[in-house]
Amino acid sequence: GVSASKEQIRQKIDIPPIKAIITEYQTFSKTCQCGCKTTADFPKGVNSPVSYGENIEGIIGYFHARQYLPFARMQEVFNDVFNITISQGGIHYVLNRFADKLTPVYNIIKQRIENSMVVGADETGVKVNGEKHWYWAWQTERLTFIAHSENRKQETVKVHFPNGFPNSTLVHDGWKPQINTPAKNHQTCLAHLQRHLNYLNKLYPNNNWGNQFSELLSKSLKISDKLEIDKFASKRDMIINTLEKLLGKPPNPKHKELVTFHKRMCREKDHLFSFLFVKNVPPDNNASERAIRNVKVKQKISGQFKKARTAQNFAKIRSVIDTCVKNGTNVVQAMSLIAKFEFNFETD
Repeated sequence: GVSASKEQIRQKIDIPPIKAIITEYQTFSKTCQCGCKTTADFPKGVNSPVSYGENIEGIIGYFHARQYLPFARMQEVFNDVFNITISQGGIHYVLNRFADKLTPVYNIIKQRIENSMVVGADETGVKVNGEKHWYWAWQTERLTFIAHSENRKQETVKVHFPNGFPNSTLVHDGWKPQINTPAKNHQTCLAHLQRHLNYLNKLYPNNNWGNQFSELLSKSLKISDKLEIDKFASKRDMIINTLEKLLGKPPNPKHKELVTFHKRMCREKDHLFSFLFVKNVPPDNNASERAIRNVKVKQKISGQFKKARTAQNFAKIRSVIDTCVKNGTNVVQAMSLIAKFEFNFETD
C-alpha cells in the first residue's frame, strides 16, 4: 500500500467565553435544648453579600497600575470581557483593600533600597484633586520604591529615609533636597549637566570655559568602561586635574548664567565623577527617570487622582509591579499571590 507522510501542522489558538466562578456560602443555626441559638460564622474574607476574590483583586491592581486603565474602562472590561458586574465604587474599594495587603511588601522594598550600595532618586509633579503634588522615586537595579507627597521638600526624604543612605552612592539630578540627603557618596546626573551646558554654550557663543567643561564631561563618559585599569587610572587622574583647573579659573563675569553654573560646580565637584571611583555607579540618572515616568503616562491616560489615598495606592502598587518586572517575575501572578496574603487592615 501507499504510505502517508505528514506534511504540515497548523494550530488555531482561541479563548473560550470567560465565565466567573461563583462560590456561595451558607450559614446554618441550631437551637440547643436550653434555648440558646448558635449560628455559624462565614469564612474569613467573606464579609458582604457579594464580594470579589483574590484573583479579581490582583487583576484590578494590574489594570490600574500596569495598564493604566481608568475606572470607567476597567468597569467595561469586567462587564464585557469577564461578564462580571462591578461598580466604579467597587473598584475603588478593592484597590484600597489590595493596597493595604501590599503594604508589607512595599515596606520591605524600601528597607532593601535603604541598604543598597547604589540608589537613584528622582521626583516629578502629579495632579491630585486640582492641586500639584509630587511623586518621589528611589530605585536600584532590582528594586523600585515610589511615594506620593504633597511637597518637593527635604521633609519628604526624612519621612521615608530618616537616616539617608549611609552605605550608598546616591545618584540624582542635583535637586537641593537630594544633594542634602546624607549618603556615602553622591553622583550628579551628567546628562542633565550636559544638556544645561549645551543651552549655556548657545547662549554665550565661543566661550572657552563652557566648551571645555562640556568636553571634560564627554571625555569622562568615554573612559567609564574601566577595561584597562592602568590606562583607566591615568585617564581618570587627567579628568580630575582638568576639573580642578576649570574650577580654579572662572568664566567671563559677563556670562552670568555660566558664572552661576561654575559656582554650582564648585559646590558639587565631589559629586561629578563618583562613577569613576565607585563600582556600578552610573554617570546619569536615566533609570530613576524611567521609574517615575509611568506616573506621567498614568495621568495622560486616566487624568488626575481624586484623592491622596488613590495617588498613594498607585505608588504602592506600581512600586511592587516595577520590582517584579526588574526581577523577571510574572506581574499578574505576583499580584494574585499578594492578594491572598493574610493581613488585617482597615479601609478609609
